Amino acid sequence: MFKNTDRVRRSAISFIETGHYTSALPGTKDYYDFWDEERKRCLYGYTDGDINVTGFHYFYLNYCPIDRAVDEEMPDGTIQSKRERTFPRFYDGDWEYFQEIDKARAQNKHMIVLKARRKGYSYKAGSMLARNYFFVRNSKNFVFASQKEYLIGDGLLSKAWEFLSFIDDHTAWAQPRLRDNPDKVRGKAGELVFFEEAGSFPGLLKAWEVTMPTMRQGAKTLGLMIAFGTGGTEGADFEAMEEIFYNPEAYDCMNYDNI
Repeated sequence: MFKNTDRVRRSAISFIETGHYTSALPGTKDYYDFWDEERKRCLYGYTDGDINVTGFHYFYLNYCPIDRAVDEEMPDGTIQSKRERTFPRFYDGDWEYFQEIDKARAQNKHMIVLKARRKGYSYKAGSMLARNYFFVRNSKNFVFASQKEYLIGDGLLSKAWEFLSFIDDHTAWAQPRLRDNPDKVRGKAGELVFFEEAGSFPGLLKAWEVTMPTMRQGAKTLGLMIAFGTGGTEGADFEAMEEIFYNPEAYDCMNYDNI
């Protein structure tokens, strides 16, 4: 479907090759011009020829190192796979996912995503939280899960925090951490709300129904809710996710075929 996809991840490739994103000296016009252009791409997307990526996708590809499997040729000519911290590759499935996110936001809808295992959705969600943190002023972004392990340790929030640290260390977008008083957040509508591991989330339906009204103002939806998860786990509470997926209009969701 796509050819020469490195065109939309040149900044990541530059970092891999040189250890930095730009050779322009800090404080110079070229330096500020570079980071202003990158910020614009992370917010509004980027097009190179026949490839268009959304802002979320561009940010993920170029500013969010992840642990992924790579192939290494051994001295005897055999190929071994190993895990390495590097930037995401361009995958058709990721492109489609990020495109649908922008469509859902434009159509005042939310998303319920049935996914296969180990497709990097926690990384993608973490990157979206990080992107909003740096570029969307006063945005509130939330993650809900049925178990703490889905958020910290190797969970979604930990991945987001790693992205924040990387960006603080290697870009011009660093900013001090602010710890909000929880009372200030109460009642505030979220710009982005994730429900992690929704395929085994016993309270998903109630949580979704409680959160939906906070995302609306009249006929307008002011934020995006995304629930993603995998079915098929023995003993898991999949009924709530199934209910939302097969009755999307009742839950303000985009309508998808189960492929």
